[in-house]
Amino acid sequence: AAAAPTAAEADALGERIAGHADGLGAVTEVIGSLEVGDATVRTAVLERIGEATAAVNRARAVLEGRRRELLEAEGRAEFAAETALLGQAVTGALAAATTPDECDEQLGRLLVRLEDLESRFGAHEDFLARLAERREEIRETFAARRQARLDERARRAERLAVSAARVLETVARRCASLASAEEVAAHFAADPLVARIRATAEELRSLGDTARAEELTASLAAARQEADRALRDRVELGADGSGGAGTVRLGRHRFAVSTRPLEVTLVPHGDGLAFAVSGTGYRAAVRDPDFAATREFWDQPLVSESPRVYRAEHLAATVLADLPPDAAGTGDTDAESLLPLVRRAAETAYDEGYDRGVHDHDAAAILAQVLRLRAGAGLLRFTPRARAAAQLFWAYGADGAARAAWTVRARSLARAR
Repeated sequence: AAAAPTAAEADALGERIAGHADGLGAVTEVIGSLEVGDATVRTAVLERIGEATAAVNRARAVLEGRRRELLEAEGRAEFAAETALLGQAVTGALAAATTPDECDEQLGRLLVRLEDLESRFGAHEDFLARLAERREEIRETFAARRQARLDERARRAERLAVSAARVLETVARRCASLASAEEVAAHFAADPLVARIRATAEELRSLGDTARAEELTASLAAARQEADRALRDRVELGADGSGGAGTVRLGRHRFAVSTRPLEVTLVPHGDGLAFAVSGTGYRAAVRDPDFAATREFWDQPLVSESPRVYRAEHLAATVLADLPPDAAGTGDTDAESLLPLVRRAAETAYDEGYDRGVHDHDAAAILAQVLRLRAGAGLLRFTPRARAAAQLFWAYGADGAARAAWTVRARSLARAR
């Protein structure tokens, strides 16, 4: 009995021991009912039956202790396995819970599983305490996940509502240019933007935000009504009765109208510039003395060209400023070799008005000649003022030691290059 490996085998062994005990009980009853003349014989038989019964009871007690040990060990192993499996189930349920409703559904399934575990391991107090802790952990985890899903749904609904409001404004602006009731009806029946607003309303309903969905639907219906009303007003006020936006008729009088937004611009006016309001005859001359000092730039539409500077010259100077001083000594300074470099510079300066095939070719030819001249000019590439200042400093501003040190450094730099 003490060597039973599993609780199941201990149960089978216990049934055998119970069978032996029942057999001994039957033998005892038979002996008690027999008429035996010699009392010593009865006594000897009863003693032997008592010894056998004691051995059966000892075996039963040892087996019961062994069975309890096996049940404890097997129960702990089973509980550990069930706990690990429960953890995997929680992880899978969290991954599958993509909406608040799914979070509630998955939580309900896990709670049913916990109740089953509590019923199976109810005999162990420590197991019940650990299951109660897991229950609270699972509730808190799913509550946090549900709140996160609710926040995500609210943010998405907000983004959809803002986007739909912008689309609705675009629809209203487009309706202002429609000239007939048929065009308005066709616009609200087949326009992709209108279909997008309706799809957004349906998505808001699927997200549970029915209030915003109904508000969006009502706004679309109001836009349709406003388009019809505006069209009727234009037809009634239009000079030709067709709803055109060119003129407005008030009795016998007709007035020109413009639906474009008003803008303040600078336009030429006489020999100067004036402020103008678009769509009107308003002009106000600019009389600022500081602004008048910029008169030479008023007729210059591009920063890259002026009456004295050709556009290709400006491009060549821009590329030359970015080249290293010894670029002419590295070869490939002909116009064809420099053309890709000049084109890249022209493409990045798209607001300076360079025409491909014209200004880039001219700039490459100019740059090739300038690089050739700079390579042969030597120190003449520096301005006279800079050369004179360098001569004066070398003659009177530096001692012999400093001049010798700078000479050595200059020779080393020349060898390194």
